[in-house]
Amino acid sequence: MRQLILAMTLLPLALATQSGLVPATESDPVLDAVRRYVAHWRSTLPDFICQQSTLLFSGSHSDHIWHPTNNQQLELTVVNGREQYQLHQTDNRGPIPVGFPTINSRGEYASALMVLFDPASGTQFHRRGVYNEQNRSLRRYDFAVQQKNSQWYFGPGLGFAPAYEGHIWIDEGDGSVHRLEMEAFRFPDKLFVNKASLRLEFALVVIAELPRLMPSRAVLRVCNKGGRCEQNILEFSNYHKFVATSRLIK
Repeated sequence: MRQLILAMTLLPLALATQSGLVPATESDPVLDAVRRYVAHWRSTLPDFICQQSTLLFSGSHSDHIWHPTNNQQLELTVVNGREQYQLHQTDNRGPIPVGFPTINSRGEYASALMVLFDPASGTQFHRRGVYNEQNRSLRRYDFAVQQKNSQWYFGPGLGFAPAYEGHIWIDEGDGSVHRLEMEAFRFPDKLFVNKASLRLEFALVVIAELPRLMPSRAVLRVCNKGGRCEQNILEFSNYHKFVATSRLIK
């Protein structure tokens, strides 16, 4: 289960098609704005470092009682859209590399929003109400991606990519995304995963002297067919630009 929950922290989204959703069209000004926002965010995002605090829990899908099992402090470095993790030891031995060789990692920074608005995903959006949060007018959309277009993988290698659906909250003024929720619940019998969900929240941070909306908190959950679940709560902090250093050896 732990490998699968880690896959959720590193990969895009997924879930089943919901009736009543309609394809996004160019006539929706809010969706147009978020597409421009995502394209600009991707093209201008610098290489950066941040701290990732991960709390791991286990529990039952039915009683919603979670028991802490572990915690990790990671340093995440993203260079050219690719992430590298280092685990910070508590015994002062310093950071050590962390790798996930059995997981087909794509990176939530580089792909979560981009995949959702990628035309290849064929995402269907349904316009919902407006919510006021912190002096912002956020428009909610429900969305769904069919299994044949999904890019949210579970398991080693390519694994399985289920269909997915969820909700996204977009600032009507500038097209920025402030919250993203998705859930997957249709898996083949060969996988013991029965349900999976992700909630991703964004906050304004400064990287390279420019304000940017970046992931600030994520809640990730995977449940098996027996109703047992694992949940990760991730907190992202201390964003700053990554600058590589080198020296000439004579």
